[in-house]
Amino acid sequence: MRKVSINHRACWKHLSSWPFRPDLVAAYSSLKKELAERFTNNRTAYADGKTHFVNTVLDKYKS
Repeated sequence: MRKVSINHRACWKHLSSWPFRPDLVAAYSSLKKELAERFTNNRTAYADGKTHFVNTVLDKYKS
């Protein structure tokens, strides 16, 4: 997985302007639970799993 420096504040500002998507919220929540169980002692793998999801969503929905 590629390492990316993310400005979380700018990212949140951008994402908070999008319409609310309950389906994406549910998918992300489910993913986080799965990753937490799978990678209990590996924060890097946990973060990489979340990063992949976020990048996929951003790629699909960016204007």
